[in-house]
Amino acid sequence: MNKAAANGGVSYFNDTRHNEGLSMILVSLCSPDGLFLMADKRVWKDSEKVLFPDSPVLITAYAYKNEATWLPFAGNLIETLKREWPDRVTVPSKRTAGLKNSQL
Repeated sequence: MNKAAANGGVSYFNDTRHNEGLSMILVSLCSPDGLFLMADKRVWKDSEKVLFPDSPVLITAYAYKNEATWLPFAGNLIETLKREWPDRVTVPSKRTAGLKNSQL
């Protein structure tokens, strides 16, 4: 995603952590021009047993303004991910949620 950030002129943040009970990959891209994109995977451990070993990396994108500007960016990112992992990218994800018109 760092490469996508450089190509798209957006900021890149990496908040990846590895603790005793949780390994977490959390990276995001954002722009004051209307984009917030986050990739998130969490691997929980109970003692030495991994819980939910098949959990996917969830990538969520929000265009909170200038949506037409960000649609090509999102399309390019999806195509890049599909090239890197051709058998592992599902769009849309089977795990979806929506908060249309939410105050949150």
